Amino acid sequence: MFWHLASSSALRADRAAQELAGQLKPQARLCLVLCSHDYSPHELASVLNPLLAPAPWLGMAVQALQVGSQNLSRGIVIAQFLHPDLQVGLSQLLPADTPDRLAGQLAARQALDELGHSQADTLIFFAEPHAGSASAILFGALEEAGSGPAWIGGGTGHAYGPGFLLLNGQVCQGPVVIAALRHKRPWRTAVAQGWIPSGASATVTSSHRLLLRELDYLPARVAYAEMARRDGLLLDPDRFTDFARSHPLGIPLGSGHYLLRLPLGCHTHGALNCAAEMPPNSLVQLMTGHGPSLCEAAAQAAARVRLRSKGLDGALAFYDAARLEALGPYAEKERAALLRELRQIPWLGAVCIGQVGSFGGVPHYHNQAVALLGVGG
Repeated sequence: MFWHLASSSALRADRAAQELAGQLKPQARLCLVLCSHDYSPHELASVLNPLLAPAPWLGMAVQALQVGSQNLSRGIVIAQFLHPDLQVGLSQLLPADTPDRLAGQLAARQALDELGHSQADTLIFFAEPHAGSASAILFGALEEAGSGPAWIGGGTGHAYGPGFLLLNGQVCQGPVVIAALRHKRPWRTAVAQGWIPSGASATVTSSHRLLLRELDYLPARVAYAEMARRDGLLLDPDRFTDFARSHPLGIPLGSGHYLLRLPLGCHTHGALNCAAEMPPNSLVQLMTGHGPSLCEAAAQAAARVRLRSKGLDGALAFYDAARLEALGPYAEKERAALLRELRQIPWLGAVCIGQVGSFGGVPHYHNQAVALLGVGG
């Protein structure tokens, strides 16, 4: 058995710890702590560490949690990896001012060194996108660990503020924590999108981190509205957020897939705040999606994970909050499709900013996607 889940909806950290203590299994090899933003990170770290140590553990605050068919908008879930053959290496605490790419390099190197210089089979990546460029951090980590292992993870915080990362009973000041895992059977991953290009395109002519300043040398807000108009769509300024959720921007990849970027709102001088950075000189296309196509993409991704595995003990997923909002009444249908394809195995979903996963090659930091990891197959 690779996988066990314990959960509590208590909002006092000490009471949650008491409830979790009665559910946890002994001799865990690794623990993942995923919690809502309702807790003091220092208090949470101090009450959880006596429960989880000496097992290595890392954690992240997220916007909501899903445990099987249950929604947990506030609370804590601990995922325990139990198999005795599992080997684990964790990164260390990094200074808050560590440059993005270097932070990724150091975190991956530290996790691999703790693994005993063995090749990792799976890497779990938790980032704070408000503290730096999550894509640049991931790129640095890839330089050390390569794209061969299965990569999975996401970003803490929410659209308008930071979250927090935890590592072995301490609150992280740096922008990333990484766990490197080695196990005998491969764990499969998949990324689900379901968005299609609607036709209109533009070039990123000015951007900085999460700020998209210009498209085709026009203020990004003006160009985004013009892209919508060329596709016969009306961007109502009073409903910008609703429109953007259903029409993210897509960067074409060589594989034929798209790297999605979600505009969160308008900045001064017509710039757009985005949920992840827009590389300068990128071609972007206006994307569109509907409930049925998003659900079908998720079901196909889950089927790929199941069919490529030799039996699963559980599944870990990282969702995008804006995707769920765009799905609307189809959100429950999407989760039902995932659970059906995964054969109702123990399932943990984290609703967060950004998802780390791969279409089969180099992993990317996504928006508006579902990143899946099958555990134990």
